[in-house]
This record gives sequence, structure tokens and C-alpha cells, in this order.
Amino acid sequence: MMKKKSVKRGRKVVTLDSLAIMVQKGFVEARDQLEEHKVEFKQFKESTNKSLFKLHSQTAVVNQRLGNIEKVLGPWVYVIDALKVNFRDHELRIARLERNAGLKK
Repeated sequence: MMKKKSVKRGRKVVTLDSLAIMVQKGFVEARDQLEEHKVEFKQFKESTNKSLFKLHSQTAVVNQRLGNIEKVLGPWVYVIDALKVNFRDHELRIARLERNAGLKK
């Protein structure tokens, strides 16, 4: 028969067998907690994937709508630029006429 080693701690005696049991319980608890976290992470991943899919779909719709707006507004940019040039030209002509008429100095 093998002699069991023990360590005295205060009033409690800890044997190798009881220490092994405590360590085993710790591993079982850690494994159970890890399994719980795996389930939580899997649910989080699925939820995140759904959210990203929705976001991607909405982004595609927004991109399409912006593309349509650009198609409509694109030609107007050139029209507006031409109108700006025309407007500046008219401002200069009016200012010159006012100066010649003595209305402005």
C-alpha cells in the first residue's frame, strides 16, 4: 500500500487525491464555461452576419439611388457653370453701364 502525501494548511489537510479532485473540478468548470462562450460567440457571429448582410443590401440600394441622382444632375453641372459665366459677364456689363451713366463710381 502506497503512503498518501498530505500537506497541512491551518486545520485542513490536503491530500494528493483531494488536490487532484479539485484540479479536475476546475478543468470541468473551465470546459463548461468555454462551451457557454462558444455558444454565445456563435450567436453573436450569426447576428453580426445578418446585420452586415442588411447593411450591405441597404448600401447597394443607396449606391443605386446616388447613381441615378448623378445621372440626372450630371448635365446640370455644365448648365450651371455656363449660367455662372453668363451671370458674371452680365454683372460686369451692368457695372460698366452704371459707371458710364454716372450712377456708380
